[in-house]
Amino acid sequence: MRRFSVLAIATVLVAGCGAQSETKQADDLGSVAAEGALVAQDAAEGSTTANFTRVHGRALRDLAQKVQDAPAAPPLERLAARITTDLDTLADNPGDERRAGRIQRDLERAAKQANAL
Repeated sequence: MRRFSVLAIATVLVAGCGAQSETKQADDLGSVAAEGALVAQDAAEGSTTANFTRVHGRALRDLAQKVQDAPAAPPLERLAARITTDLDTLADNPGDERRAGRIQRDLERAAKQANAL
């Protein structure tokens, strides 16, 4: 239930981000990356199903893609592209625990970077 709540909040945060300031976009991107890191952590520990990882990874990827597609500063666009790629890889490989662990660490770093922008 916690995962669905956070995903719902992330959806609301990123909705319509094309008209948002870069600071708001960075905050939203940080939230998406943090949620993605949680999904990746569960996948790395084997404590979630492949379907859950696949569906949530894709949903979060779509949210990050909205930030990537919106007008933004180049550092924000690059970070959004990296997060989108990580989430896409997670969704495409939901049973790969080792890869999920790497993605978890990448997304945790990305969330910190987004919050620093």
